[in-house]
Amino acid sequence: MEENLKIIQEILILTIKLDQSQNLAIEAEYHSASSKLTISVCSDRNTTFNDGLTRKWWVSVKNKELLETVLKELKSLENPIEDDDFLGN
Repeated sequence: MEENLKIIQEILILTIKLDQSQNLAIEAEYHSASSKLTISVCSDRNTTFNDGLTRKWWVSVKNKELLETVLKELKSLENPIEDDDFLGN
């Protein structure tokens, strides 16, 4: 469980960094009765009238493999794809 706590800490720290550095609305919640961690990432900061894409993970804090998957997917948001003249963007 100690390894899982380290992964959860990384996830929470990364969500704060993403919230501060990207134009994303991010929510993190822990539900003790079910031992579930919920992470939501919305591409539109206006969550009341969200017209953007929302991605949500709901994962058991006991499942190390799935926690690592969530961390990996969040890390992919950290480095958005840069515009590339070669691709015509």
